[in-house]
Amino acid sequence: MEIDIEEAEEGITDFVFEKRYNTPGETLEILISFPAPFVLDYSTEFILHFPHYYPVYLNEDTITCYVSNIVRPCLVEKERSIYIKGSLLTLLEEDEFELVIYGVTQPQYDEMTDFTFLVGNRELADPEDEFSGVLDVLRTVTITDTLPSAIPEIFEVLNATSSSEAARTLSKYTIWFNLDITVATAYEILNIVFPNGYKNDIF
Repeated sequence: MEIDIEEAEEGITDFVFEKRYNTPGETLEILISFPAPFVLDYSTEFILHFPHYYPVYLNEDTITCYVSNIVRPCLVEKERSIYIKGSLLTLLEEDEFELVIYGVTQPQYDEMTDFTFLVGNRELADPEDEFSGVLDVLRTVTITDTLPSAIPEIFEVLNATSSSEAARTLSKYTIWFNLDITVATAYEILNIVFPNGYKNDIF
């Protein structure tokens, strides 16, 4: 994908970046909001580059992107970068804009680096490919990451079995592990992280 960043300006007024559910191993919800710095519409595109300690392909099979509460196409391109198509609605300058990215796993890290957020317009070269043509970047924002909210307790897994090992079939998993019931409460969360190859319709 071709990007032209030569004319881009740094910063967006009243830019808000928030991570929710950021305990290591949990699925992140990233909220980005700001007053539109210019008219945002279908030709607008957003790119979020993640720091190096996030998964290389960002769990691309489970990522969902919402622009103004509407699901929009989003594509993991290269390493740790999400490209998101713009709004189906036309937002005028200063209209409030909101973008939500859901599905990336929160990693564990001790030292933080930066996200980079880009906003621009793309003139399609191929009507059949929503991400074709050159993206003319108009704004860039650098966002310092935040530390995870907590470090989860790791349990020793004693054994694990599945009812089926056949591909593309439903399977029931049974897991045995050591748990100190004297410290467990009704408000504790047990988080089981499956490998990237699993689909997101686990229930």
